[in-house]
Amino acid sequence: MSAEFMIREYLDNNFKEDEKFLLIKRNGLTAIMENYYENYPLHDLAGRMKNDNRVIQIVKQDYMLRLFADFKDSNISVLYFKGEILQEALYKNIYLRPAGDIDIYVWPDTFDRSKELINKQGYTCIKKVRHHTQYIKGHISLELHRYLFHPAVELDESFFFDHLSLKDYKGYRHYIFDHTAELLYLFYHLYMHVLLDARTYDHIIGNSVNMAERFLFRAFEIAKYVEIYHKEIDWEQICLNIKAQRLRVDFKNMVTVIHSIFPGCFPVNFMVEAEKKEYC
Repeated sequence: MSAEFMIREYLDNNFKEDEKFLLIKRNGLTAIMENYYENYPLHDLAGRMKNDNRVIQIVKQDYMLRLFADFKDSNISVLYFKGEILQEALYKNIYLRPAGDIDIYVWPDTFDRSKELINKQGYTCIKKVRHHTQYIKGHISLELHRYLFHPAVELDESFFFDHLSLKDYKGYRHYIFDHTAELLYLFYHLYMHVLLDARTYDHIIGNSVNMAERFLFRAFEIAKYVEIYHKEIDWEQICLNIKAQRLRVDFKNMVTVIHSIFPGCFPVNFMVEAEKKEYC
C-alpha cells in the first residue's frame, strides 16, 4: 500500500469529517491528498496551493542559481537539503509539496564568508538560533545552517558527512545526502521538533501526536521515502547509528506512532532496535 493510502485509512478510521480535513490542511497535505477525497473545498485549496508553489518555485530557483554562482566563485562548498531535494525525490509533481525554505549547510571555515555573500545578495537576517541563521528576501526564506540539528538535541552529525554525493544543479554542483543518510536525517529532524516544540511534545505524551502541527506531514515523508527507496537504504547502518546516539525515549514513542499510521513501513530489525535501545 502507498503512504497516501495509509494516511487515508488512518484519517478515515480515527477522525470525524471536519477533524480529518483540518489535519490535512494543518499538515500541508492538501495537494498530496487531493485525489483521495471528493471534497470541493479541499480540491479548490489544493489547486490554489499548487499554483502558489509553482510561482514560489520559479523565484526560488532563480535565487538558488545566483547563490550557487557566488558560492562557486568564492570556492565555498554547499550541502543542499530538505525542500527542493525532497520535492524531486518524493513527488512526480513537485508542486504537491508545500513550498518551504531554502536550506543550505556550509562548512565551519566558510560560514562567515557565506553570510557576507548572502547579505550582498539582498537578504535580510531575521532570526539567529544555534544551528542556523534565517534570512528573508521578498517572500523567500533561506536558512544558512551551522549545524544540521539544534545542539540541544545532542546528536552526533558525523555520519551524515560521511554519506554525501555530488549533484548538478543547472550547471552548479552541490552536495546532497545519500539515501540512507537522507532517511536518517528525516527521522532525526522530526525527533528534533518533537523535543524542541512544546506542542508536539505535549501531543506525543497525550497519545494524539498526529494533531501536532506538521507531524503527520513529516511522518508521511519518512514513510514515502521508505516506500520509494527501500532497496537503496542500508537499515543496518541506520540501526547502528541509532544505537550509538544519545537519544531520549521520545524517539521510540515517535517511531511507534509513525509505525501505527504506516503499518509495515519499517523492517523488523529497525523496530527491534528502536524498542530495545537504552534511552537517556
